[in-house]
Amino acid sequence: MNNSPSVESGEHGAECVPAKRICTGEPREQRAEDSAPSTASNETIEGSNIDVSVIMPVYNASCWLDECLEAVLNQDFTGTMELSVFDDASTDSSRSIIEDWRDRFEKRGIAMVISGHDSDKPKGVGFAKNQAVAQSTGRYLCFQDADDVTMSERVRLQYETSILNPNSVLQVKAFCDVDENKIKKGFYTYEDSKERPKPKIPVSHFKDSCPPYIVCVKLDMTEGVLEENLHSLKLTEGVDYYHFN
Repeated sequence: MNNSPSVESGEHGAECVPAKRICTGEPREQRAEDSAPSTASNETIEGSNIDVSVIMPVYNASCWLDECLEAVLNQDFTGTMELSVFDDASTDSSRSIIEDWRDRFEKRGIAMVISGHDSDKPKGVGFAKNQAVAQSTGRYLCFQDADDVTMSERVRLQYETSILNPNSVLQVKAFCDVDENKIKKGFYTYEDSKERPKPKIPVSHFKDSCPPYIVCVKLDMTEGVLEENLHSLKLTEGVDYYHFN
């Protein structure tokens, strides 16, 4: 849960290659069946105060979206919520699948904000995430990957934690990396910022930095390298670093 725009950057893969979960290949109708009864008015909540915006960048995620969206729909959070989706020039059926879920979300009282672009190439997950943030209206942000399935209590627990800790502030001192080219440049520029000059954040090698750290990398996508780096520094999770996946 966060209450400030994301400034992560990165590039999507060129194909829909399963990163964490294997595409089941089951028919959409079997996985997308909405069997639970509605718990909210059939009217949408657009224009009203939104407690939490679920931020979801999408690129060629058609084989995961039904499971992902069903998990978001079935959150046990009782406050107001919206799903903000930005499609980063998907070439599969991602956009139509998301649109197909709109009625089910609105019947639960969850507004959907869907946009995107149809350029020849995707602009990257950082760009898509920032666009989804920009069009959202929630007081708090909850980031959701299109190829992930979230637990039903996630939004509620993160929201409650945020409410109980209203003065918690995360200040980024620097980004840590192992890419010599990025380190040599010395800083990361937040290109989507409207500020002038655009904000710049220092970049340093992780061995030249000091805790605490916020880890924003999927551990199972680094083939153990990130874990080895953390272990080499003798860091303890929850004390020296926090993993935000």
